[in-house]
Amino acid sequence: MAKPNNVTHEKLFDIKKIFGIIRKNYIVLSRDTSRILPALLFPIVIMLVLGYATGNTPKHIPTAIVIHDESPLSQSIVQAISGSQYFTVKAEVSNVGQARDLLDSGKVKVIVEVPPDLEKNLDNNIQSNIVVIVDESDSSIAQTSRVILQSTINGISARLSRQKLQTYQYSVSSSGQKLNLYINNFQCSPNISSGIFPLNYQQKNYQENVASQLLNIQLFSEANPQDILQPIVYVEKPAYGIGKQPLDFVLPALIAMTLFQGAVMGMGRAVAGEKRDGSLTRVFLTPTSNITIITGTLLFYIIFEMIRASFLVLVSVILFSVVIEGNFLLIAFILLIYVSIAASIGMLISVIVKTEAQFQGIALLISLPVLFLSGVFFPVQAMPKLLQTIAQIITVTYAADALRSIMVKGLGFNYILFDVGILLGFLVVLLTLVLILFRRDI
Repeated sequence: MAKPNNVTHEKLFDIKKIFGIIRKNYIVLSRDTSRILPALLFPIVIMLVLGYATGNTPKHIPTAIVIHDESPLSQSIVQAISGSQYFTVKAEVSNVGQARDLLDSGKVKVIVEVPPDLEKNLDNNIQSNIVVIVDESDSSIAQTSRVILQSTINGISARLSRQKLQTYQYSVSSSGQKLNLYINNFQCSPNISSGIFPLNYQQKNYQENVASQLLNIQLFSEANPQDILQPIVYVEKPAYGIGKQPLDFVLPALIAMTLFQGAVMGMGRAVAGEKRDGSLTRVFLTPTSNITIITGTLLFYIIFEMIRASFLVLVSVILFSVVIEGNFLLIAFILLIYVSIAASIGMLISVIVKTEAQFQGIALLISLPVLFLSGVFFPVQAMPKLLQTIAQIITVTYAADALRSIMVKGLGFNYILFDVGILLGFLVVLLTLVLILFRRDI
């Protein structure tokens, strides 16, 4: 008697089981909201940031104006700049030193210097320079400032040149008419020709009717044609040394952004990943305090990211001839604080989530918007007010500003006190949250 065959044959394409596997995956995913929310929110956040951050021209650029001349012409130049939607005049000062302090501290991005005796030089047909100093930290803001200011100053200069030419034309026409009238009166009047009117009367009449007009013509004729055609000239001075490249200004923000990405994502492997493969579980089974585990994990990634930062700076110096102006120890101090913040953010996410996949979803939801709001790719000044506000509360903004002040501007510690204070505040809050929320899950 033949035995029953209990062997189940595997189907190459089992429709019923395919739908069963789909149902199983749906159940697993529906129970894991920490994966669903990032997956849904991530593309929306990216679209919102890119949609509002790109294609806009920076407006309301903070500007300081140095006024050496209080004439109506100087005031008209100030009004033309302050009346533009592209500039917001934060201060009107009397010397360049005050304006440079505002530029160094980041309170303004542009300095416009109105020279002394501007209107007097115009009357004497002497060309004057409007000196502009632009902070090139943000290439888009710098380019917009150059284009708009150059156009504004050239427009004022062209208007003044037309007025000069019209005045000359009137002087030539008027002087000819008055000279003819004077000669006719002199020849036809018996009182003048017979000498009844005194000589001083004749001189006064000539001075009032002829000489003043001829003097205008003489001044105009003796002037340099370029001074007449372009009485006011746009002149730009470098804010921080000659020969700076765009990379010099981008590098600080690029380093800050790279370290943030690396430190945050690295902690996913250090905590969430090691929970999955059991490496961290074995540490939990030993008599090791939470503070020791947190400190050791953070220190490793801080050291690793500091080495990466040094490598990035070295490559920039060797390949692109980037010049570091400031103190290297001060740069290392800022990087140390910032990397500690980024690693703490990564650890905070790790202790909240349960799996490495959850960590990656949340970390990407946080880190990629930070990448676009850092100002490396798109100018923060061109973003809507809401995104500008968000950019002001993320750590990369303060780290990049502090690094730029040291690396590019060569400034000292007193200029970055505010940025350092904000960064230290972030670090204290994050470390406190990590210590409170860290759990020894086995």
